[in-house]
Amino acid sequence: MEERGSLGCRKDALRAGWSHPLGRDRLWAALRERGVRPDLLALAMPDPEERSLLLVRVRRSSDLSHEGRWRSAREDARGVDPVTLRIGALPRDRLRAGRDALEAGTLDAALRWIVEARGRGNAWQATERVWTAHLVDDAVVVAEQQRQARGAYLGFTGVEDL
Repeated sequence: MEERGSLGCRKDALRAGWSHPLGRDRLWAALRERGVRPDLLALAMPDPEERSLLLVRVRRSSDLSHEGRWRSAREDARGVDPVTLRIGALPRDRLRAGRDALEAGTLDAALRWIVEARGRGNAWQATERVWTAHLVDDAVVVAEQQRQARGAYLGFTGVEDL
């Protein structure tokens, strides 16, 4: 599909009895509608040990991390949001509840978070951010976390040692 451009899409193999709540076409339509171009869209099979069911996970790389610097240096990354958008598979008995939750606003909230991240300041963008929505019983639980960049650039201030 041409609207995907240079975007990556990965689909994990599903275990028996599991399915994704929304298909790729529906997801691409929602992305196009919001003007979101994630670096990677992953239709993922969650860890079977998880207690809650992952609906959506958005991971935004820190601009200071190795991954963030690599993404910004790529020619094909212009106009691409530095995020991985992961949609979790669900067991078939929870599929309807997950689809309903995504279509009732959870997917839109995740995409809105990506769009709003573009205008955040340098301090916000200098840390890795993760936005998640899990299905717990019939409720959607949303969380946001931040993590300092790791690697060789951690603690680098750009000031020479005296």
